[in-house]
Amino acid sequence: MLAALPQPGLADPLTLEFPTLGVEAQTEAIDVQDGQLGVPEDPDKLGVYQLEGNMLVVGHLDWAGQRRVLADVRSFQPGEPIWLSDGRTYHVAWSKTLPIEADQEEWTAAFAPAHDVLTLVTCTGPFSLSRHEYLERIVIRAVRDD
Repeated sequence: MLAALPQPGLADPLTLEFPTLGVEAQTEAIDVQDGQLGVPEDPDKLGVYQLEGNMLVVGHLDWAGQRRVLADVRSFQPGEPIWLSDGRTYHVAWSKTLPIEADQEEWTAAFAPAHDVLTLVTCTGPFSLSRHEYLERIVIRAVRDD
């Protein structure tokens, strides 16, 4: 539950490139509804939610039996680059796996406003057939190159 997130700023559409993965994707704006961070409507796009100094980027691991944009992001190592079409470059700083039932404080810390960071979120862990979802999320923080 992400009820504590402030209202987002509007983010312009961007292209994100993950050169070490050979993946590029367009973004679309997403929102928080009923305490849940939205996901992109198009499974081949990335959702973007802009906070003060922290751009949250959400994408699918897989969809309809096909690998999607963030399928390999779980293998990211610190230092790997992420390029934005507006000229910004970020490098992976750390990652953390959180169960979807993680307490609010853990999610708030991961999504807190920051100084010019990019936070990627996608599914990981076991898949629950009864719940129709993965039971964990991986949160990856990337910092901007200056």
